[in-house]
Amino acid sequence: MVWLQQYMLSVVSVAILCGLVQLFLSENTGITGTLKIIMGVIIAVTVISPILNLDDISVDGILDEISLDSAYAVADGEQFSYDYISTQLKEEAESYIHSKANTLGVQIVANVSVSEGMPPTVQYATIRGTVTPHAKKQLSAYMEEQLGIAKEDQTWTS
Repeated sequence: MVWLQQYMLSVVSVAILCGLVQLFLSENTGITGTLKIIMGVIIAVTVISPILNLDDISVDGILDEISLDSAYAVADGEQFSYDYISTQLKEEAESYIHSKANTLGVQIVANVSVSEGMPPTVQYATIRGTVTPHAKKQLSAYMEEQLGIAKEDQTWTS
């Protein structure tokens, strides 16, 4: 993007120079109209010359840079999306497990692990707390049926 900075600097410099020349010209001089036309042509040539002289600017290089920047933006967007979805999924799954445990009269702490693939899915659950065998069976069935956490992926600790 250095070429863009150089381009803008040259256009602004020529415009300022032409403005200063016009400022010092007297309106009564017969040459004023001619100089205004010449300054307009100079500004137009300065603006158009990079477009006409594409050999100086590597269009392929510019496109490669834009492509690389867009690839980084896509990767960042995918990572942000994964992080957001996995956080929401984890919070909602843990909330669901707590809610079901409360309806069974059991106080637990649930910790859910989410897969790293896209879309993220609930993989494992670790349940801590004192749970009766009946409540454990029901809560385990809820997690398997509603959240897709297989019984072998459920860890129960007191």
